[in-house]
Amino acid sequence: MRELPFEDSSFGSVIASHAVEHVPDPHRVVREAARVVEPDGVAAFVTPNRLTFGRPDEIIDPFHYVEFDPGQLRELCEGSFGQVEMRGLFASDLYMELFREERATLDRLLRADPLRLRRVVPRRGRQHLYDLLLRRYRPPTDPRAEAITVDDFELRERDLEQALDLYAFCRAPRG
Repeated sequence: MRELPFEDSSFGSVIASHAVEHVPDPHRVVREAARVVEPDGVAAFVTPNRLTFGRPDEIIDPFHYVEFDPGQLRELCEGSFGQVEMRGLFASDLYMELFREERATLDRLLRADPLRLRRVVPRRGRQHLYDLLLRRYRPPTDPRAEAITVDDFELRERDLEQALDLYAFCRAPRG
């Protein structure tokens, strides 16, 4: 993602879905997308909203290097694109019920570490523990989750601070 093996202006569109948060230098990913997208093309970046995903003051997911709020994602993209349109993903009450339950579980787990000693555990150890906890606390089947469809989600331009995921649609790549 940070050094794509393609010629300049090779693609009409580029999408990076839940990717920029997984690299230590996301500006390189955005810059590379701007390099390979055609001058009239569009690049889309989708990432969790740090204000609603984990904790605004701490990256909980050990596979993430950085997390963005709406302003930070816009700023990241504006460094390589002349036009950035932001949207947020919002969910139905059914989905949000499951989301709130996961948040309550996360809160319980975090309260067990009030000194935040988890920060001194090596990254690989935190990643292993994170995977174990997801398998333990996320039920393999839940009829409520199985009932969720694409109709339970919508993209909006407003209230981005409350969005689950952030979408940046970028045009006018800067050379």
